[in-house]
Amino acid sequence: MLHRATNLEDLILLSLQKGPQNGVQLIHKIQKVRPSTTKQAVYKVLRNLKSQEVVVLHAKRVSLSQIWINKMSEYFNLARRNYAGGVHTGEDFLSLSDGDKISYNFSNPRFTDAFWIHACSILSQVMKSDEPIYFYNPHEWFLLARYDTERSFFDLIKKSNQQLLVTVSDNTVLDKLVAKEFDGDVLQYHMNTKRLFQKDNFYLNIFGDFLIEVWIDKKVSEDIDKFYIESRVFGAEAFESLQGIINQKGKTKLVISRNKAKAEKLKKLFKKNFCIRKQILC
Repeated sequence: MLHRATNLEDLILLSLQKGPQNGVQLIHKIQKVRPSTTKQAVYKVLRNLKSQEVVVLHAKRVSLSQIWINKMSEYFNLARRNYAGGVHTGEDFLSLSDGDKISYNFSNPRFTDAFWIHACSILSQVMKSDEPIYFYNPHEWFLLARYDTERSFFDLIKKSNQQLLVTVSDNTVLDKLVAKEFDGDVLQYHMNTKRLFQKDNFYLNIFGDFLIEVWIDKKVSEDIDKFYIESRVFGAEAFESLQGIINQKGKTKLVISRNKAKAEKLKKLFKKNFCIRKQILC
C-alpha cells in the first residue's frame, strides 16, 4: 500500500473532501491509515479546524465549511492564472541561456524535494508538450515517502498529455511496488539492473533543454539503498522508517542548467527503453 499524507489535519481534510461524514466513521478511517491516532486527537484537531471555520460540526456529522471551500477555490483559481506557464513564478532558472546554470543547496532531502517538485512543475509547463520528460532516480522513493506530492505532479503531466519516462537503477521489491502507478503510456517506468552514473546519490530530470541534477547527501543515499535492499513489504512501519531517513540532516546540492547538447546526449541514454509517441520507439 502506498501511503498518502500522515499529518492528522491533512488526513481529516482529505477524508472530508469526499463529503460530510459521521464523526465515528471519520475516526475509523483515520485509524486505518494512522493506527496510533486516538479519538481525542481527532476531536482536538476538529475543534481547531472549527475555530478557523474550516469545518462545521452538527448532529454528530462533520463537513467542510462551504465558506472555506469557496475561499480556497478563489485562492487557487487566482494562483493558477498568475502562475500559468511559469510566466510569473519569479524563478531565475527560467531565464537561463544555453550553457548557464544555477546551484541550490539544502539541508535534507525533504527540503530539497519541496523545491525540486516545484521546479519540475514549472519546467513541465514551459517546455514543448509533445516532447517527453525524462527522470532518472536510483529509486523512485518519492512515491513511497511523499505520495500525494508525487502523484499530484503525475496528474499534472497526464492533464497536459505529456509523457513522463522514469528510469530507476534497481528492481527490488519496493522498486517493483510503485510500477502500478504508471500506465505504460503517459507515465512509463523502466527498472534498470545497474547504476547508469558513477555516483550512487545522483538524480536527473530532463525537460527539453533544461536539466535538473541532484546529488543528495551520501549517507542518506546509502540509508535509502539499505532500506530498499532489506524491505520486503511496505506498511506503516516501513513508511515511518523511510520518513526518518529522508528527514536526516545532510547536504544536498541541486543544479538547474540549460544545455541543449548535454540534454540530447543524455536523452539517448534513456529513450531506447520507452515507447515515445512522436518517434514511435517501442
